[in-house]
Amino acid sequence: MVARSDARRLRSRKGTEADLDKLLDLCDNIAGRSFCALADGAVAPIISTLKYFRSEYIAHQTNGGCPFDPVASTLFDAVGAK
Repeated sequence: MVARSDARRLRSRKGTEADLDKLLDLCDNIAGRSFCALADGAVAPIISTLKYFRSEYIAHQTNGGCPFDPVASTLFDAVGAK
């Protein structure tokens, strides 16, 4: 399956922006067109994150990992946490 190999490429940090465009195209083809009642809910987070956080997807690919410090990006204060 083409989509499965694209997902593997993205997870292994070998993806390209063209793969992101293909992922969005696949989601657009599923949303509102599937017989499955859960399909729209399944693709909505992908469409939303590609729309609002595309630069983070690209940074993952170009930097070879997450561009954010996991501790600094949390919503809670680490001081006093156990």
